[in-house]
Amino acid sequence: MTTSSPDSRRSSRTTRASRLIEAGGQIATTPPQDIDYQHSVLCQTSLPHRPTTARTWEREQGRVSLSIEAGRVKHGGQWVEVPLPHGEKPRLLLIHLNGEAMRTGSPEVDVEGSMTAFVRAIGIEPNGAHIRAFKDQTTRLAAATERFA
Repeated sequence: MTTSSPDSRRSSRTTRASRLIEAGGQIATTPPQDIDYQHSVLCQTSLPHRPTTARTWEREQGRVSLSIEAGRVKHGGQWVEVPLPHGEKPRLLLIHLNGEAMRTGSPEVDVEGSMTAFVRAIGIEPNGAHIRAFKDQTTRLAAATERFA
C-alpha cells in the first residue's frame, strides 16, 4: 500500500487549483458566440441514448419532467410511424438550434444552404452514412411531440 506524503498531496492540490483557475480564465474570456445553449429541462433529463421500441419516453429529475411521444410522417401517401429520436445527433441538432436562436435573438435559424453544410456546421462529419443517420434522426425529432414541465 502506498501513501502519499502531505507535501505531494498539497502539490497535487496546487496543480489542480492552478488548472481550475486557468480554465476559469479561459471560460471568462471566451466570446459569447462560442457558447452553446440547451434548455434546462434537457440538461437535467435526456433523450434516449440508444434505439428503443417504446413509443413514449419520460424522464424526471427533481421538479422537471420531459415527455416525448414518437410521431408519424407521410411516406408514399400513407402515414408511417417513426421511432423516437436517440443518440448524439438529435442532441447536437437541439443544441445548435437553441444556441443560434439565443445568439441571434430570433426564432428563425439559418440552416445553411445544404444538408452537408448544415451537418458540418454542427460538428458532424459530412459523409454519406452520417448524413443519412442525421436525416433519420432529424425526421424522428421533427415528428415527435416533446413536452417539458
